[in-house]
Formats: sequence, C-alpha cells, structure tokens
Amino acid sequence: MGNLSQFLPCCFKVFTKVAGNRKSISTGNEKHARIKYPAALPEEIYHQRQFSLTEIKAATNNFHPKSLVREGYFVKVYKGIVDYGNLVAVKRFKPDSVQGLDGFQTEVQLLCQLRHQNLVSFIGFCNDKDEEILVYELMKNGSLRDHLCGCNYDPLLWKQRLEICIGAARGLHYLHTGAKHARDGGLSEKCDVYSFGVVLFEVLCARPVIDRRLDEHKQHLVYWVCRCIGDGTIYNIIDSYLKGKIAPECFKIFVDIAYCCISEKGDTRPEMGEVEMMLELALKMQEKADSK
Repeated sequence: MGNLSQFLPCCFKVFTKVAGNRKSISTGNEKHARIKYPAALPEEIYHQRQFSLTEIKAATNNFHPKSLVREGYFVKVYKGIVDYGNLVAVKRFKPDSVQGLDGFQTEVQLLCQLRHQNLVSFIGFCNDKDEEILVYELMKNGSLRDHLCGCNYDPLLWKQRLEICIGAARGLHYLHTGAKHARDGGLSEKCDVYSFGVVLFEVLCARPVIDRRLDEHKQHLVYWVCRCIGDGTIYNIIDSYLKGKIAPECFKIFVDIAYCCISEKGDTRPEMGEVEMMLELALKMQEKADSK
C-alpha cells in the first residue's frame, strides 16, 4: 500500500481537536451520483463517498494556489468547501507519486475501516480522470505547526503539548494496529516512529524541521537536537516560553523517548505503544510536580 507514513498528517492534524470543538461534516450522499470508473474498485470502497473531479475542482477553486495549505514530496493538500459550506482537506497525489492505482485503492480500503477519536475523519475520495484524491474533515483551528510557529496564536502550555502528543500517539498506535494486514513488514511502522520523534522535538522547541533563517549548523532540527543532546545543552534550545515550566523528571522522560524515536537504526526505535506509555508517564510526572 505504500509507506504508512502517508497517514501521519491525518494523525497529527488531530492536535487541534484539543484546542477547539470539532465541526461535523455532512457527507451529502443524498445529492451525489456515484461515478463509474474504468477500473473496478473493491466493494467496500463503494460505501464511501465518491467525488467527481468536477466537484473537487469546484471545492478548491480549481486547485487555486490560495487554497494550498501543505505540500509534500508526493501530495498537495488544499482547503476546500463542499455541500454549501462544509470545510474539507483535499489531499491530491502528484502524477509522479509511486503509489499507483493498486496502492491508492488499498489506502482507501484501509481509511474506510479506520475510526478513532484521535484521527481526522475520512470523508471520501476521487479517482476520476486518473486523479488520486482523498478528502478529510478539515481541522478549522489549524495544524499543530500553526500553533507552534504561527504568529497569530497564543503559545501552547506544556501540559497542552503533552496531551496533544499523547493523543497523536494513541492515534498512530491505532493505525499501526489496524493496518497490520495491509502493511509489508515493520519498515513503515519504524518510519512513522521516526517522524513522530521529529514532531516531538518540534513540540519541545517550537520550530520547524528546517529553518533556513538560522545559522547553517542549526537549520536542521534533528541534527541540531542530536548535537545538543550529545554535549548536554538540549535545554538551551527548547521553546523559551517553556523554560522554567517543565518538571525535570518530565523533561528527561520526554527527551529520552523522543531521542529513541529518531534513532538511526530502525530496529532500535520503540513501538508506538511504548511511546504512548512513556508520554503518559511524562504527563504524570508533570502533574505530580505541579501539585506540590
């Protein structure tokens, strides 16, 4: 099915559910005519909404650059509006994506089966005119990165950040458990764990993975973090807003598990269940310190 790390954005955008209420989205199936595609799709996929390319273009203003919210190596994510006002995230795979039709079908099959409070809801898909597009609910309060690095948000409290990380870990743990039948080996899981570790350091340092504005040796977060951990100066590079607000026991557990996640050797990285457990322990240590 391709790398399971493609699901990470779906998991991480759930962070904003902690900060705001979730808006329900009508599927509008009663107004939608099913599309007949040249390639036969598995039966269970037909229970999910199928968008035409015309509908997707209308929702995103013909994939207008102003609707673009994120871009990765193989996908672009657009903000869209469907069914007279419901906001959605439209994930459009690029033509050079290595996924292919079989991989796309497998991903849609899996997404149809996933239901978890820490994952954004999958609404439907489009496979019209050789397009490969997935449609999710849009987190109206923005992404975690918006809250960490954006200038229009108040800084997140440390306990908020821990709760967000725990929620995301639970969602990713669920993905790994629910997707075992659709995954070849443990490579994808270990890639996800690495990516999650990077996000943990983003949360701690409140900066993007790559920041070209900084000195060259500080631009890549992972390299900079590893160097600072090595020489014992990791505390110096955390978000200045957090300094003096993190219990030492909590800080040690958080940094240790995040560092294990970004281990160069995949087989030494922890399982997501262990990551979830250690983050919960970190939260308990913080709450214990705060109660004194």
